[in-house]
Amino acid sequence: MGNASITKRALVNVQNAFFNHPEWEAKILTTIHDEILTTHHCKYDDIVVKCVENEMIKAGEYYVKKVPMKVDVQLGKHWIH
Repeated sequence: MGNASITKRALVNVQNAFFNHPEWEAKILTTIHDEILTTHHCKYDDIVVKCVENEMIKAGEYYVKKVPMKVDVQLGKHWIH
């Protein structure tokens, strides 16, 4: 399994978390390679950032059991590559 499988699993995890918390007003906008771009209500910044980080880590650990996963999460007003 590669990055694409991890990213797809992370997308499902994040979407499920967002569905379970409609008050966040969170949506997945798009993916860019192994990145997931989301939008949400600003008062939930900390919660959504932690949620996305945790769900991406869980997705990676599903496939790679013996290597600790690390995820970089950034919060901003817009995506800059």
